[in-house]
Amino acid sequence: MARLLWKADDDDWKKREEWDRDNYWWFKVAGTAYRIPKPFEIGAVASVAERSLEYMISDERDPGKRFFKSMGGMIANNLSMNPTPQLVKPGLDLYANKDPFRGRAIETAGMEKLSKSERIGGNTTGMAVMLGKAGVLSPVQIDYIISGYFGWLGSHLAMAADPAMRPAMGLPEKAERKIDDAFFVGDWVKDLPSNQSRYVEEFYQQAVKVREATADMQHYKKLGNVEKAREIFQDNKELIKQTPRFNMATTSINKINLRIQQVQASSKMDAKQKRAEVDRLSGLRNKIAERVMK
Repeated sequence: MARLLWKADDDDWKKREEWDRDNYWWFKVAGTAYRIPKPFEIGAVASVAERSLEYMISDERDPGKRFFKSMGGMIANNLSMNPTPQLVKPGLDLYANKDPFRGRAIETAGMEKLSKSERIGGNTTGMAVMLGKAGVLSPVQIDYIISGYFGWLGSHLAMAADPAMRPAMGLPEKAERKIDDAFFVGDWVKDLPSNQSRYVEEFYQQAVKVREATADMQHYKKLGNVEKAREIFQDNKELIKQTPRFNMATTSINKINLRIQQVQASSKMDAKQKRAEVDRLSGLRNKIAERVMK
C-alpha cells in the first residue's frame, strides 16, 4: 500500500496493464522497470490491499469497474479457482478468442478477414508461421497454444528459434530486440516507456460498447420503431454521446496500427530503424487511447 502511494502519480505505473499489476511487484530505476513475480496466494492478498486503497483514492474514470474486474481475475487465476481443466482450457480460449489472463483478444479484430495462415502479429514466431501454413490454426493461435500447453519454456524456445527461422522462411527482419525480448531477463526487466498500455485495451473494450449501443439504436430507427430507439438511447445515453469521439479516435488508431504493420513488414528498413519507428507509433497510439479514456 505504501508502494502504491509512492507510485500513484507515476505515468509509467498508471499505464501498466491489469494482469501485469496483479502478477508482479513493480519498481523502476531511471528508464528501466523491474518486475518481481508475486507468489499466487500471498500475492493475491497483497493485490487486494493495493486495489482496495486505489479504489478509495483514485481520481480516474470508473475505478469501481477496474476494481471488480481485477478481483475476478485474481479469483480465477491467482487463487486457482477456475474449474476448467488445463487439458481443454487453451482450446476453449481459442474458441472464445479470448486470452483471460491478459484480458484481450487472441486474434485482433482485423484478422478475421484474412485466411488462417495469414493471421500474423508483430510478435508471432517463425515456428508458428511455419506450422500455420497447414491452415488448421492461425500462427497467432499456434503461439497461444504453445504458451497454454508448454508454458514459459515453450514460449521461450519458440522465441529463441525465431531469429534463425525467419531468414530461412523469407520473413522480414523484426524490429531490434529490446531488453524485454531477452531470454529469461526479459521476464523481469522492461525498457521504458513501454509499448503496452492498459488505456489501449480499455479503449478497445469501450469502443465495442459504444459501437453496439449506437448500432442498436440505429437498427430500430430503420425499422420505424421510434419508441424502442428512444428507449435504447435513454438507457445508453452516455455511451451513444461518446460515438463521435470514439469514431475519430478509432480511425486514428487504426491508421497507426496499419503503419506499424507496414514498418514490421518492410524490407527497406533495418532492425534499428524499425525499432525506433514502432516505438514512436506505439507511443502515439497510447496517448490517443489515454486521452480518450481519461
